[in-house]
Order: sequence, then structure tokens, then C-alpha cells
Amino acid sequence: DLLRAGFGARLRLEAALPETPLPAVVDRTEALQVALNLGLNARDAIGAAAGTVRLALEPVTPAAAPEGLRVGAVAPGRAYARLVVEDDGPGLTPEAEAAAFEPFFTTKGDAGTGLGLAIVAGVAEAAGGAVALRRSKVGGARFEVWLPAGPRPAGLRAEGAPGAEAAAAEEEVDLAGRTVLVVEDLPEVSRVIADALERAGAETAVCEDPRDALEAVTD
Repeated sequence: DLLRAGFGARLRLEAALPETPLPAVVDRTEALQVALNLGLNARDAIGAAAGTVRLALEPVTPAAAPEGLRVGAVAPGRAYARLVVEDDGPGLTPEAEAAAFEPFFTTKGDAGTGLGLAIVAGVAEAAGGAVALRRSKVGGARFEVWLPAGPRPAGLRAEGAPGAEAAAAEEEVDLAGRTVLVVEDLPEVSRVIADALERAGAETAVCEDPRDALEAVTD
């Protein structure tokens, strides 16, 4: 829903999601960052033309390492939750593909910071997963984020609906009187995070440059 809101009328989002939650070993907020970063990168890669971004989340048990593995490692025979984001844009040049996950590398000029894919790589590696990058069948880039599958979270019923305990725990979150500094280089992502924190009662300050954030908390 967040990605569709940021796409506008010229882009179509095709989402293939499982009917029940797919537990994975990853922080929920970081998982949201990964999906938004990849989705918005796909949007920007298509540019001003009309196009389609496909997002899929699926359980997989690989027999071998995936094609185009760039970050981390995938263990054959282990269960994973795989997030796939691909577009039908012009695709990456060989030079851009080689440097895609390097911090501060960007093809967007002054409009980009070059941290989005570095964050995706960091989240995947920290979770014990991996990232693969290759050309999609429709011509654009195909990113695959492999996250180790995890046990069913406590409070989640078998049919996938949140249990009463989990719902009550979320409703009881109260951040009234707290001030939270949100550090995120993508305005769309920082706005989502700030809105969620403010709904819980917190006052938020948003910062796009981590150097400014360090200065703010060390003064």
C-alpha cells in the first residue's frame, strides 16, 4: 500500500504475497526499509515512462546458491523467505551493477545518497541472509533478498491472523513524552516511520544525513 501511494498513475505494482504470514529472522522495521528501498529504486529506474514493478514474497528451499549472488551466502537445503523486487525499466549498466551495493554510489545524481542498497545489503547480512542481483526477464533489474525462515511468532494463530495478545501489545505502545530522532535518507521511508512513531505519541525529528544526526546527539 505504501509503495502504491508513492508510484502515481504511470506505474503499476504487481504484488504476489502469501496468504498467511511468512516468518523470517529479521527486524520488522528493517524488513519494511528493505521493501520500500527496493520498490522506490525500481520506480526511479523506470523514470518518467510507464512501467511495472513486481514484488513477490515466497518461501524457498534452494538446492544451490542463487544466480547473481552479490551479498552474503545462501545455504542449500535451508528454508528462506525470499523477497523479489523487479522492474521492466532499462536495467543497470555493467558499471552500475558492479558498484550497486557500495555505500554512496548512486546513479541519481544530487537526488540520491547512495545508501539505499547499502542498507538492504546490511540488513540481509545481519540477518544471516543474502542479496542477489541480475537482469529480470522483462529487461529491468531483479533484486532478491534471502532471509532465513524463522519460527511462527508468539501470538500468531495458525491461519495467520494476529492473536489477541499480539494485537493488545501493539495497542499498548505509548511513547508520549519521548523524542525520537529518525535517520533515513529516503523521504518516503522516513515519513512512514515518523508517522508511526507520532501515532504512538512521540515527538519526532527527521534527519537525512547521518553526520547531522551524530552532531545532534553528541552536542
